[in-house]
Amino acid sequence: MTVAAAVELTLTPLRRRWRRSVKRIDDKTTRRIQWGYLLLSLTLLWWMLGYTETHHAKDWVGQATLSILYFAAFALLAALLVPKNVWTSFSCHTSGLVKLGVVVNYLTLLLLTQNFIGAWWTRSSILAGLFVVSWAGSWVLCRFFWPAYLGAANIIVGGPQNINPSDPQGRAGIYD
Repeated sequence: MTVAAAVELTLTPLRRRWRRSVKRIDDKTTRRIQWGYLLLSLTLLWWMLGYTETHHAKDWVGQATLSILYFAAFALLAALLVPKNVWTSFSCHTSGLVKLGVVVNYLTLLLLTQNFIGAWWTRSSILAGLFVVSWAGSWVLCRFFWPAYLGAANIIVGGPQNINPSDPQGRAGIYD
């Protein structure tokens, strides 16, 4: 027996039970769950806002700015790592209440990040500096060094400078 077979044997009854439960949910129950999610998200945002106000009220502008930089880096990673069909499925098959709840959760995570930054300001600044230096280094590499390397490699190897897609490019047949 393999691990995959054991996992499949264990999870198959649970998946069937979950699918049966989901099929039994009607529109009214779905709407109640969505409203509950939104209200829970708003409650959590309000609590996090109160915590931030009591603990980090005096220097929140710098922390908020730095947390935006963090979320820009996280959004870039999410755009690179999460498949496109997940994004399109979420945007097409999700109700407005759930989308609003996700926006509220974004604001809550932004406040949470701001609280972590306030607790560890030096470490957070160093990490943000690494984000900026990595981005700037990638930009310089892609903008200046990589095109120069490709141009030099074509000259050294003797490849064509301008590639024409209609040229056979060395793909001649045996009977030509």
